Amino acid sequence: MGGSGFTQTFAELDAAANRLSHLLRSAGLEPGDHIAICMENHDRYLEVVWGCHYAGLVYTCTSSRLQSGELEYILNDCEARAFITSQYKAEQAAEIVANTPGVELRLMLDGVIDGYESYEDAVAEQPVEPLEHRIAGTDMLYSSGTTGRPKGVKFPLRGDAIGTATPLLRLVTALYAIGPDTIYLSPAPLYHAAPLRFNLTVQRLGGTYSASPVFADGRIYFLSEEGMARVIAPGREFRVLATSKIDGDTLGSMAIANGSIFIRTDSYLYRIANARPGS
Repeated sequence: MGGSGFTQTFAELDAAANRLSHLLRSAGLEPGDHIAICMENHDRYLEVVWGCHYAGLVYTCTSSRLQSGELEYILNDCEARAFITSQYKAEQAAEIVANTPGVELRLMLDGVIDGYESYEDAVAEQPVEPLEHRIAGTDMLYSSGTTGRPKGVKFPLRGDAIGTATPLLRLVTALYAIGPDTIYLSPAPLYHAAPLRFNLTVQRLGGTYSASPVFADGRIYFLSEEGMARVIAPGREFRVLATSKIDGDTLGSMAIANGSIFIRTDSYLYRIANARPGS
């Protein structure tokens, strides 16, 4: 994840999702029950979604920019029995407790407040093995509500076994040849339908996703873990303006300040800028 430097292997992702699926099942949630998620582009966002998916739940990922009344409406409308959020949303998480009585389980990452359990502590007690007789969950996402209340789009839970190919997976496989060598850059909010579904699909096909590049001065900057820096022109056409290889491995996004680019590797901190006149 750009900015934080967080990385997660497929084995770690699978084990973490298994732990969450066990926790949700132990809390009484059964396949077809609803759960809601409201977080920023968190390091563990997709781990949470996969855990809900493994448990056969209908998961609603909501915008982290919603007003409290909007978030309350969605949690009540989708009949969420559980809600997962983060310390980043702590103030709003506290505000909605009284008006979301149907939520039986509330989990928070990175900290706790009254009414919420620690996500990290709760999942740590669960086994890493898969649930028995798993069926795949599905999403129920909401419109932005520009024409009134947000509207949820609900798909039937088909009861497919985990790993069953979805129409989107078949489409992406045919169009983009995504596989283990693929690195998918996702600069969008993960709660949105396209980023959420494409990131999950890329991971299912063995690809790697990387989030949160840097936008500054009309350009998009992103950095691979192997130290390859690229500058991209925004627009309808994919156009690379410049590339540069930095020695060493990098675990964070570039930082841009005062006309300079700062890149931290495992050994050095680089500052890149235009040469001053006369230097």
